[in-house]
Amino acid sequence: MAKKKKDKFHSMNEFRKNYSKRSLGHPDFVFGCSGDTYHSFGLTHTPKQEYHSVKLTQNPNPSDTRDSYLQTKVKHTPKKYFGSAKSDWGFHSDDRAYVRHKVKKYRKKNK
Repeated sequence: MAKKKKDKFHSMNEFRKNYSKRSLGHPDFVFGCSGDTYHSFGLTHTPKQEYHSVKLTQNPNPSDTRDSYLQTKVKHTPKKYFGSAKSDWGFHSDDRAYVRHKVKKYRKKNK
């Protein structure tokens, strides 16, 4: 039996709203896609016990001053559940290094 060919991973760097049943419209940081699936980290205002969350230095949404948390578990969600990219959103320079480290660790583990 032939081995199934893996979809090629394409790097991305954008914020999108995730409207799946699991995320309920929360924003996600999308760091890559393969086939018809986005790979992302969730963003939220209140951390939950079942997900490991890290408090961010500054909220990625420039119009929101509330605390923001990054969920460190990678989500694999079909593209059809995502809205358009938020062009004015971005991580603070202190948070950017941590997120870059988490993405590199994920990519190394899932080669």
